[in-house]
Amino acid sequence: QATSVKLLQRVRRAAQALHGCAAMDLATMGMHLRMSGGSLEDRLDAASRAIIRRALTEASLLAPEGEKVELDEVDIKGEAIAHCRKGKVVPCFDYQISMPMRIRLNTGELVTGQIEVPEFTNSYGGVSDDFEVRVPFVRDWHCDPATAKRMHPFLLKETSTGIRNALLSCVADLEKAHESAAVPPQGGTLSRLQEIAALESKLAQPPFNRGTPVELRQM
Repeated sequence: QATSVKLLQRVRRAAQALHGCAAMDLATMGMHLRMSGGSLEDRLDAASRAIIRRALTEASLLAPEGEKVELDEVDIKGEAIAHCRKGKVVPCFDYQISMPMRIRLNTGELVTGQIEVPEFTNSYGGVSDDFEVRVPFVRDWHCDPATAKRMHPFLLKETSTGIRNALLSCVADLEKAHESAAVPPQGGTLSRLQEIAALESKLAQPPFNRGTPVELRQM
């Protein structure tokens, strides 16, 4: 299901690129062929996710008494795409991030909960300085309910600000990753780029046709 959705998104982007190809110059057409839907775009998305994870895991997030706010996981959904216009790359990323977290308090209590960024994107012309960071719940499974209730507003204000600042600090690295990926190959002609795109498409298919099962063959 997820693979089908991703394939449909790539087909839609390819159709949009072809629709505007009459107005494109050779460099832009080459970039689209080189980047759209192939292994290069997959690598760009993987690199973007790694940049985001590093920024969040290295962020200094502290509780009121100096205890560390630990992110158990950084789950990222969405994708990064390199749009090309007039021979130049236009980096675009659109992610949703969720982070289970825990705080080992000096009192011996353990506070757990969830932090979410519903939309980390530059699809609307740039990353907003005040994009939303949510703390939908703080659990009292391993702490006093009063402790969980006290920590919730702190996480909403202070920790959310730390998460936002960490993500804003990595935007430049994300854009550099896109720009580096969009550098056209030396001596790359349009026909050669078409060959590369066709080869990547072929490699994405099953390695061979297994044929008709024996029991279905007519003797």
